[in-house]
Amino acid sequence: MNDVTSTMIFIYFIYGLAFFTLGISALMQINRKHKAFPLVSSIQFLGIFGVLHGIVEWLIMLSFTTLFSNRYVVFREVLWIINSLSFVFLWFFALKLINHYVLKKDLRLIFGLTSIICVFIYIMAFFVWDRNLMIRYLIGFPGAFMTGVALIMTSSDRYYSRLKWIRYQLNSMAVAFILYGLTQLMDPSVFLELFRIRLEVSRTLLAVIITTLFVSVIRLFKLENDKRLNYLMAIQSVGEERKRLAREMHDVILQDLFSVGIQMEHLQDAYASDFELNRRIGESKDQLKGVMERIRNFLKTSSFEKNDVEDLHVRLQTMLMNFRKSDGMAIKLVPKNDQVNYGFISTNKLNQLYYVVRESVINANKHSGGNFIQVDIDSTINGLNLTVADDGKGFDPSQPTMLEGMGLKSMVERINLIGGEINIKSDTNGTRISILVPWEV
Repeated sequence: MNDVTSTMIFIYFIYGLAFFTLGISALMQINRKHKAFPLVSSIQFLGIFGVLHGIVEWLIMLSFTTLFSNRYVVFREVLWIINSLSFVFLWFFALKLINHYVLKKDLRLIFGLTSIICVFIYIMAFFVWDRNLMIRYLIGFPGAFMTGVALIMTSSDRYYSRLKWIRYQLNSMAVAFILYGLTQLMDPSVFLELFRIRLEVSRTLLAVIITTLFVSVIRLFKLENDKRLNYLMAIQSVGEERKRLAREMHDVILQDLFSVGIQMEHLQDAYASDFELNRRIGESKDQLKGVMERIRNFLKTSSFEKNDVEDLHVRLQTMLMNFRKSDGMAIKLVPKNDQVNYGFISTNKLNQLYYVVRESVINANKHSGGNFIQVDIDSTINGLNLTVADDGKGFDPSQPTMLEGMGLKSMVERINLIGGEINIKSDTNGTRISILVPWEV
């Protein structure tokens, strides 16, 4: 074994080790507690990519030995299949992130189409002289490039606005992935002539950079999110205690005071002939009524009236059940996230959300001409997402008369009033109204 062969074995060993480490680190982060975070909910695909891609580079390392020389054709075919699969999972990782921020479509359809495209490319590669080059050009480069774009979108998430160091590392990792994608397009001999360095060395360096940045991002991300989630869970516990105290005040204390008031009325009747005592009991009874009224007002206006997603879910479920009883479109309420609620919503905001969703359902039932309405509730780290979608004929939301006639203008005003965001999309395939309201924590 000459020096060049030994060097290449060492390079590919480090190359594979870097991506394998990336994959194992990613797969270790699969955690239900954090699944509401887009990066973590997509991370299993990055993990599979890393493991498979690491195996590919180690197989290439073994090609420099005589281990598979008698079965080189089979070995090469296995190598190409695993390499293609690794890039397909990188596509899945990128597409799931991009879908969260931009597309918002059914992932099963997106993943299905992606798989068909990649299988078609691989089959077409049988008719090309350099199949490895075609796989890198048409599967490898797009996957790495889309991953870079997806990571840039992730770093732009409002949740990371105060986490500048994580944003910086995510953007750096995005650049490294884009550069890694570009190396898939380069010819080794041309690259060596231009930069005086082997293409495999540059890919190895990029793999090490990507893995180092990823491990750092995940470590900081996990620490920050654990801190955030622990805080929110503590806030949620305080909220539950508030509600318990509110129920105690309403169901026990107010009832006891009411009983005292009744006893005072009995005393008034019993001592009706004693005008002075009767007057004093009446004054005390009026004071008692004033105290009870102040307690009721306090319960209505104070932080005891904070609510979480479950409160809104119950109200919407009740409202939609009433709609189902009448003839009209089929209606489905879908809670998207069964995780801990990430904050609270005031009574005022909850009421405004309720009426906006109710108006949206009424509009769809009256005007869309469709067959189905779906209401989604999604508790995310940034706020509460609500979506009302139907499969009707749609309308032109740019027409002012349409906005007025369907009450959409008042819905927009309601959401703006509580500091939320509303997005209305409508075409011949139906209407989709998306609402985001930040938490009050």
